[in-house]
This record gives sequence, C-alpha cells and structure tokens, in this order.
Amino acid sequence: KKTFDEAFIGVKPNLKLPDLVMPGEKPTTPEKQHQAEFGPPANYFAEKIIRAVTGGGRTRESANARVLGLIEKRYGVPGDLVLAIWGRETGFGAAKMPYDAFEVLGTKAFMSTKKDFFRSEVLAALEIVERGLAPVNAMKSSWAGALGQPQFMPTSFLKHAVDFDGDGRPDIWNSTPDVLASIANYLVHYGWVRGRGWGVEVMVPASVSC
Repeated sequence: KKTFDEAFIGVKPNLKLPDLVMPGEKPTTPEKQHQAEFGPPANYFAEKIIRAVTGGGRTRESANARVLGLIEKRYGVPGDLVLAIWGRETGFGAAKMPYDAFEVLGTKAFMSTKKDFFRSEVLAALEIVERGLAPVNAMKSSWAGALGQPQFMPTSFLKHAVDFDGDGRPDIWNSTPDVLASIANYLVHYGWVRGRGWGVEVMVPASVSC
C-alpha cells in the first residue's frame, strides 16, 4: 500500500494518450499503430536520422570499447549492434521521457484496448519501486510506458535488466554499462545466436506487395 500510494499520489487519467476507449464505449475504428516502426520505411530510415545514429555510435564506440568487449564476450552480441539499438531507442540516452510512467500505465490499464497487457505492466512498475530498483521520481516513460535508455517495458526490465557495473542494482537510466548489457541480455533471451551478423541482403520477389 505504501508503494502504491507513493506511486499514484496526484495521478489522474491522461486522456491525450493514444489507444484509449472511454468507459462504456467500444472501439469504433481499427487501432492505429503509433510506433515509428509501423510507418513508411522511408521515414524510419531517413538519411538524417540514420546519420545521427551512426555518427553518435562511432563517437561512443571507442569510449565504451572495454565494456562493449566484455558484453560481447559474455552475451555474444556485437558491440556495434548494441550501440545501434541504444542510439535508435533514445539517441544514446539524450531523449527526454516526458511522461509519468504510473500515469501512462494506470491510464492504459483502465482505458486501453490492451488492458490486460498494461495491467501486467503497471504491477511490474510497482514491483520495481517496491524492490528498491528505482525510486518513483525516476519512473519517467514514453507515451507507451517504456522506461530508461533502452526503452524497456516494466516487465522487460524485471526480466532482462542487468547490473553490469557491479553496484548492486540494474540501472537503465544512468549507467551506460547496465544499459548496454541489458540490451544484449534482452536479445539473447529472444534467441540471439552468437556469431550472427546484424543481417543479410535478400532479393524480394516482384510478386510481393510493398
């Protein structure tokens, strides 16, 4: 109760969030995907955006070379791939998370078309605070409730966040070693194969619709 009260004091539903259905109403239109990944590929892979990620990655590669080497040795995930995900998710931690995670998750657990998903997430967020893994005031998120520099949902944080700097707790907000190792650990959990490259070129048959 103490944790819940601390997390939700002053929190009200945020009706500006996407994918909400007012109580008593039914969704009237198919759900729209708001993530950039579901938009036109030309926007997602625009040169100016990719240049910022690749340039930022190169400048951070040497500064984090030792940690990236240790991560690749432990998890088998290449350092450049981990850097790319870090850069793409939050601009290497520069992106500001404008939302209160409990406001987002609480609103979506009550009013989203994916209530069950977000109910699990709001409980996981409370567990993060309850276990002392992060204070309430650190629980800032995206509009979807994703946390920290690698943008983990709370359940992903509990499953995959890693204490790689050895200070006793996984910190995906402030610790670069923890952020990078957590990304690698997440990929391993979902089937990353040691020695695999980031991708291969394929030719799509002309019969396949764009």
